[in-house]
Amino acid sequence: MSTRKVLNLVYQLREGSAFVAVIRDQPRHTFADQRLMDIPEALTGKAHPIRKQLSDLKKKQTMAPHMARARAARARRQAKFNTT
Repeated sequence: MSTRKVLNLVYQLREGSAFVAVIRDQPRHTFADQRLMDIPEALTGKAHPIRKQLSDLKKKQTMAPHMARARAARARRQAKFNTT
């Protein structure tokens, strides 16, 4: 299969497909899925569990560099403590 054929197949994938979500770094939820999540939110007054997962994931991604720096600093302190 040629590269052009593969790219044509990829461009025809629907919005919520796993491949498109990974390439665009987006969640796998389409506009319709998001509107369907609004129904239980309106009835219960609570956020849909998937929205909480998405916000937690975004928070984790923004905190990842800070956590990596903290782990590296801790490892340096441990190494310094263990050598003396």
